[in-house]
Amino acid sequence: MNPAYKFSHTITNWFNLAADWVDPWWWVSTAALLFLITLFGVWPLRAHPEFTQAQAVAVVFRKTLLFLVIIAAVFPVLLFLVASGLPLRQVPSNFSVDFVDMLYAYWTLPVAAVISGYTAKFIYLRYGIPYVSAFIRRFRVIQSSDQESDIRREIGKYEPVNFIPSDYYKPNKVFLGLDEQDKPFYIALDDFRSTHMQIVGPTRSGKGVLLGGIVDQIIRRNDSVFLIDPKLDKFIPHIMAAAAEAAGRKFVYLDLNGVGQGKWAPFKGGDDRDRRARIVSAFNLQGRGTDADVYLARERRVVDQVMKTTNGSIPAMLDYIREHELEDRASRFSDGLREWAEVATFKPPKNKGFSIRRSLLENAVVYIRGSIKDHVIRDATRIFIIELMQEIAALKEARQKHLTVAVDEVRFVISDALVDALATVAGFGANIITAYQSILDLRNLPDKTMNALATEQSVNVNSQIKVLYRAPDYETAEWGARLSGTQFKTVARMEKTDIGRYGEEKWGDTRMMHQVEENIIAENSLLALKPRVAAVYQPGKLTSICRTSWVPVTKQYTPKESANKHTETASTKQEKEVGAESSLNLT
Repeated sequence: MNPAYKFSHTITNWFNLAADWVDPWWWVSTAALLFLITLFGVWPLRAHPEFTQAQAVAVVFRKTLLFLVIIAAVFPVLLFLVASGLPLRQVPSNFSVDFVDMLYAYWTLPVAAVISGYTAKFIYLRYGIPYVSAFIRRFRVIQSSDQESDIRREIGKYEPVNFIPSDYYKPNKVFLGLDEQDKPFYIALDDFRSTHMQIVGPTRSGKGVLLGGIVDQIIRRNDSVFLIDPKLDKFIPHIMAAAAEAAGRKFVYLDLNGVGQGKWAPFKGGDDRDRRARIVSAFNLQGRGTDADVYLARERRVVDQVMKTTNGSIPAMLDYIREHELEDRASRFSDGLREWAEVATFKPPKNKGFSIRRSLLENAVVYIRGSIKDHVIRDATRIFIIELMQEIAALKEARQKHLTVAVDEVRFVISDALVDALATVAGFGANIITAYQSILDLRNLPDKTMNALATEQSVNVNSQIKVLYRAPDYETAEWGARLSGTQFKTVARMEKTDIGRYGEEKWGDTRMMHQVEENIIAENSLLALKPRVAAVYQPGKLTSICRTSWVPVTKQYTPKESANKHTETASTKQEKEVGAESSLNLT
């Protein structure tokens, strides 16, 4: 075969294959290249020394795209030249005419590719870059992960958990709950017994949950416990009764409202000075440094006269006042006695009724139900606490067990006696737990004769173990945050962002760091705590988050006349043991 003819035949075959490929793949390939070149751009084509590796790779990619676009543009011209040099009989068709027909059929494809490329580029730069930049920023290996407090992050940060508290009880520790890592949170038993506790939180935040767990452990440990509740708690009496039954101990339920179980003579227990102090406090007969002190002194003389000739029971004192026509000389005293006499609880039969002294000596488990609505019951609850503090001091040698006194909603029943006891009673083998809703509670006391500022300060100073549930107001949150102490955090002070030509914004490569001082438990954290989640403050330890859970009770306690089984005086032997003890006169 003639070599020239063979070469011409080969060229013709390649030409026919290329011509067949052009329709439509050259148009598709060219459109794809145009899309990519418009998407990635043609500049820059030279790498600079300060370019990153990714930018240098992008330059090489851009050059390659530009080269392929040039080749694609030249390709039809080459085919046309080849077609012009071939014998007409070897060309299957007029290529130039076919190309024009293809241009008419496919011209929208490269145009659409260019428009799509620019559109995709605009969308990416305008909207994609910020999201990509933010995504990459999240996975930086940063120098500091500290962040300042933000309420949006604090909400839901600490979730409550459910567990059985008794699973974590230990002999020499008091279990409060689980910490942030779900590990048990304890207070050393010696620290608990020698330190008063303060529990602050709004209704249904978890105060009762914590109190239930603490008294359950106290009862199991065979220590004494008095819980004074001005409002009826739905669960704690059942917890106390079940724990006492399991431990084989006596549970006493005393309802001061006159409609429940139990009787108590508020002015018969203790020695004469203690009884007198309670009467003076109950009916506001203290001197106030005003002109009314003359009349109050006259009433106190009547009190002394009545006490010398009666046994201190309310009916007996009222009868004496009437018989001797002392109402005009002691109107406040007599009117107060009449109001108290209307409540059946305060008129027990002779030698019957609840005795604080005997309960302490017999190491009983005692629940006292008061009221925050009825001022007589509220005052009676306050007087009960005063007598309890007096007896704690008087029986300090006779009592064999440590005593924990828990007072819920303390704002309504607080007195100078309780405030003074916070500073002294720890030396008598007792500790006090006070619970209320907000630090503002102690700034607005029902008893206007008390110094609210001094009361708040005394409670805060002498209650060194503090448990703060969700803060109901900013003042409480600020107080709790300050108590937690401060720490230094390294946070970003300024972080640069760059704005592109399409208005897109992306994070830059520079961050300026600085240190800020912030509370360990911030105000936002305390404002956002969920129910049963609290911050715990202990002397010499960092403030920690603790999650509490209910003590399960399967058996419901039904009140009986258990309080009436306690006679008003102790046995003769017990009287001899404690009769010579000096009592603390708390007014």
